[in-house]
Amino acid sequence: MDNEKFQELVLKHLEDNAKRLEGISEKLVEHGRRFDGYDERFDGYDKRFDNLETLGKQHHDELEKVASQVEKLIRNEDEITDFLLKRRRRI
Repeated sequence: MDNEKFQELVLKHLEDNAKRLEGISEKLVEHGRRFDGYDERFDGYDKRFDNLETLGKQHHDELEKVASQVEKLIRNEDEITDFLLKRRRRI
């Protein structure tokens, strides 16, 4: 095989490799776009979860306040009941 033919084969091989690499590069760009879309969706989910976490904490705090108020009402009711029972015994 002469030098000229060898150079042609090498060039053809390099061109084929360049085409394959170009195809791979295009696929990587396409995958990159898809992953960007996934990132945007996950960012949206993160924001929603942050909002849910905040709302959950607020709900928990409100429930604790309500529970405290209920405990106070029960104590007050018990005190009133005790007072009325003592008063009734006196009568």
